[in-house]
Amino acid sequence: MITSAPDATTPALQNDKASGGQSLAAVKVITSAPDATTPALQNDKTAPDKVAILSSAQTPVNAQPRNAEPTMPAVLPVPPTLLPKATVESETPSFSITRQQVSAQDLVKKKVDQAQQALEINDIQKAESLLEEALLVLPGHKQARLRLAALWFGRQAHQDALNLLSQGLHIDPQDSELRLMQARIYIKQGRSGHAYQVLSVLDQIKEIEYQSALASIGQQTGQFAGAVSSYLILLELEPDNGRWWLGLGAAYDSNSEFTLASQAYQSALLRGGLSPGSITFVKTRMQVLGK
Repeated sequence: MITSAPDATTPALQNDKASGGQSLAAVKVITSAPDATTPALQNDKTAPDKVAILSSAQTPVNAQPRNAEPTMPAVLPVPPTLLPKATVESETPSFSITRQQVSAQDLVKKKVDQAQQALEINDIQKAESLLEEALLVLPGHKQARLRLAALWFGRQAHQDALNLLSQGLHIDPQDSELRLMQARIYIKQGRSGHAYQVLSVLDQIKEIEYQSALASIGQQTGQFAGAVSSYLILLELEPDNGRWWLGLGAAYDSNSEFTLASQAYQSALLRGGLSPGSITFVKTRMQVLGK
């Protein structure tokens, strides 16, 4: 092994052809020797091959000689973006789940419709349950409340129906339909005074059914002035209805306003539409009143 020997050793390597008949490869181990050895290597043209072995103890493996061109790798790396992508076909069909929000109005409408379908097959219990669920979602839904109250009223659950209607009136005190149903339940219970109190809250409302009930209950409970007021409103709505004229005459008559009563009776006969019994009553009262 040649380390730091002088340049005189180079001819010995050049003349080593006769001893073996074959050329030997000159091996040069480059260590930390001075650059004086470099000419010997450059002039060693007679040797078949020259292999320079870098000492790993002194020079890094990746270090290259001076003025040497950088070596290129045998295989250039391919950027990942240029590599073909493997495609795997899935035999399982893909699907997606979408959520659709349902409004409270839509949900209540669906339950009310289902309750109606249950009533058509006489499933009262299911209908009541669906209507109760609807009111839990939307307490202000009047139709659900009215239908449920009617079902409870029909099976004689009067107090439950009254409480249900009272809750609705707490939400909307001006609801005439709730008041009208509540008054009818009171009448069924024989509590006409409570019925009149419920209806008198809206004594100026322009509704025929409401004012007709208020006038009739007013007559029954001795609220004759209130009955007169209701019949006058009814005549504003239907001035040619003989029944309203008859009711007005009876209210005046009960309130001791006999002249006005006779005039109202006369108008009732002129408008017509009265039953034979009503006509007989009117003529009898007119005779008594001297008209």
